Amino acid sequence: MYPYDDQPTQPYRAVAPEPKRGRRLWALSAVLLLGFLGGGAAGGIVARATAPPPVQKTIYVTKTSPRTAVSPAVAPNQPSPRTVDTSDRAVQVVQRVGPAVVTIQTSGVDDQGNQFQAAGSGVIIDIKGDILTNYHVVQGNETSYQVIFKSGAKSGATLAGSAPYSDLAVIHVNASVPAWAPLGDSSKVQPGQTVLAIGSPLGSYENTVTEGIVSAVGRTLQEPNNGPMLTNLLQTDAPINHGNSGGPLVDLNGKVIGINTAVVRSSSDTGSPQGPFGGLLNPFGDSSSGDQAQGLGFSIPSNTARLVISRILFHRPPGYLGVEARLLDPQTATYYSLPVGAFVTQVQPGTPAAKAGLRPHDIITAVDGQAIDQNHDLSTVIEMHQPGQTVALSVVRAGQNLTLRVTLAARPKNV
Repeated sequence: MYPYDDQPTQPYRAVAPEPKRGRRLWALSAVLLLGFLGGGAAGGIVARATAPPPVQKTIYVTKTSPRTAVSPAVAPNQPSPRTVDTSDRAVQVVQRVGPAVVTIQTSGVDDQGNQFQAAGSGVIIDIKGDILTNYHVVQGNETSYQVIFKSGAKSGATLAGSAPYSDLAVIHVNASVPAWAPLGDSSKVQPGQTVLAIGSPLGSYENTVTEGIVSAVGRTLQEPNNGPMLTNLLQTDAPINHGNSGGPLVDLNGKVIGINTAVVRSSSDTGSPQGPFGGLLNPFGDSSSGDQAQGLGFSIPSNTARLVISRILFHRPPGYLGVEARLLDPQTATYYSLPVGAFVTQVQPGTPAAKAGLRPHDIITAVDGQAIDQNHDLSTVIEMHQPGQTVALSVVRAGQNLTLRVTLAARPKNV
């Protein structure tokens, strides 16, 4: 017999046992038994002689490993589920992105001539010292800025440029920066995706990290005090508070996918989201009325931020159409039997849109072949073009398809 751990190279063949010597009684019994069976044996011999030869069965002895459990069945072509420890991943992301998040302290004069001081957040976007934040964090007259790094070091800053219509701005520090964070592709963000918000809530708790998920994409909100309409926002339940404005919303790959900008506190605020920065202006209103909401935070997508950064740093003015529009998402469009696109609610007189013949209730479905949807809102697509450029608008009007050519203008300063 082969030992258990031995692996034979030849088949193991059965060997006849060696005959044993028994007592005489056993021999006599054997003789009588053979005599009794003789006739049958003789017939058997004749039958065996005429029958085909039997197939010899060879037994192979192989080495096997003991199993303690049976593996679950896996369906064919079905990928095995991945095991991800989000806590470990989150720690790695914070270690990488955290040093690039700063606190921004501002002081100046507001539109009513009053002195103010405020605090918000920002994220360093390149090694040269450019910092992305919200416009409402840095707006004001005769405003000065101080940046506080995670280490506690401080540096003065200057305003590189702003985009009030997108609530974004870039400030610059003439100092060595500890780190910078890359921008991700917000068009690939999916509801349910785990995200981290990093910022300075209340302006005092620097580099605070909160975790949540992406609740929805493609949201539209009207900023308070007749501010701009913010479109294509990411909605998240990651806790956001005063002072978080301008801080990054980060995915588990360490990419900035959004800039935290607003939070809704009650049902009475749904038309005017609250800007969670505190001190600069006070658009919060009275959140004591209506249902108290939680986990309704909103972030400007990184693809919008990337476009604004390019225009600010490379001095490329955005194109301007001159309409107010709301997105018809797939669910709403299906309900009303309408196409997905931007539903025009108002056309400003004397604008490129008015000159091209756009009307309220028109639905803009594409710009130069680029579909208008939850990942490509109208304002962002228009801003990708420069003033003086002519674009083709695909329009649905009362069920008929039209193509209108529009020559874009420069955005007015008061818009």
